Amino acid sequence: MKTNKMYVGISLKIAQADGDYDYQKLISKKTLVNTVQLEQIKEYITEHTHDYQMTEYDCNGSTRVEYILKTWKIIKGLYLIKIKEHISWDC
Repeated sequence: MKTNKMYVGISLKIAQADGDYDYQKLISKKTLVNTVQLEQIKEYITEHTHDYQMTEYDCNGSTRVEYILKTWKIIKGLYLIKIKEHISWDC
C-alpha cells in the first residue's frame, strides 16, 4: 500500500487506501499546513477535479477525479487538512 501522496510539494501520509480495477480511493491523515500551502492545495484540487468525458460510446476509457478537502483552523496562518481522493475509470 502506498504510504504517502504528494500534492504541490506537500507529502501527505495515507490513512486509508482502497481500490479495484476501476477505482481508487485514498484518504490522508490530518496534516499541518500554512496558509500558502492551503491555497496551493485548493488550486491543485480545482485544476485536477474532472468528470468523465461525454461521448456517444459508453466505454471510452476516461477518468473521473474527485477531491474532498476538510480544513480545521488551528491558529492564525496554520491549518489541519485532510484530503479524500476518489478516481474512477470508465472501462
